[in-house]
Amino acid sequence: SNSAKEMHLKAAQRLLKHPNNTNNCSTKHNENLKKDELNIEVFADASFASCPKTGKSFTGHIIMVNGGAVCWRSKLQTILTFSSGEAECVAASAACRELTFVKQFHDELNQSHSSPIKLHCESQCAIQIAERHGFSQKSKSTKLSHHNVRNEMKSNNMQLIKIAGTNNCSDMLTK
Repeated sequence: SNSAKEMHLKAAQRLLKHPNNTNNCSTKHNENLKKDELNIEVFADASFASCPKTGKSFTGHIIMVNGGAVCWRSKLQTILTFSSGEAECVAASAACRELTFVKQFHDELNQSHSSPIKLHCESQCAIQIAERHGFSQKSKSTKLSHHNVRNEMKSNNMQLIKIAGTNNCSDMLTK
């Protein structure tokens, strides 16, 4: 219909104006690092059982390269977790999967990164679940998530670090 064409034309015009309206915006990167050195940090968070319809948790993560956000995501978790620690571990696992692509991209550009990469998480319980070799009956549903994080830690690619909720920039993605 004619009104649909007009609506699409207006949307296209808005998109074309976007670069002009945001020319004062930029990403911020840490200038204190050496030119060829990448510092990659990851922030992951979950809000346990926050979906009122399903009881599932929301996951959020942000990947920062030299202090600037390059990837972020907010998503309802696909599995049901039974504790906030499990939900946080699932969030850390999702961040690890995304991080794989970021690392591969920088490897293809022959850019090395600091190792191990720091993954910041609010939950000490999630850190213990990721480090632990055994699983309780309740945590079997999230076993693959734990293995994903644990394998990255064992290969010294990643270090899981506790961070206060007020300092976790991915917290805003779980609201």
